[in-house]
Amino acid sequence: MLAGRIYGLHDYHLGEAEMPKIEKPTDALVKVTATAICTSEVHYAEGYQPLTAPFNLSEL
Repeated sequence: MLAGRIYGLHDYHLGEAEMPKIEKPTDALVKVTATAICTSEVHYAEGYQPLTAPFNLSEL
């Protein structure tokens, strides 16, 4: 599946990610049609916080 991902300093774009799985009865899968980078993620993408890449946006 495609996901918004951070790969490194100043490097964030759509990329392949593992398909999530339903593990509990309360879990749900939703189809996302748009994504954006939030302020907390900018701190990683712009080098203000240590980065272990790649990771999906909003996974922090």
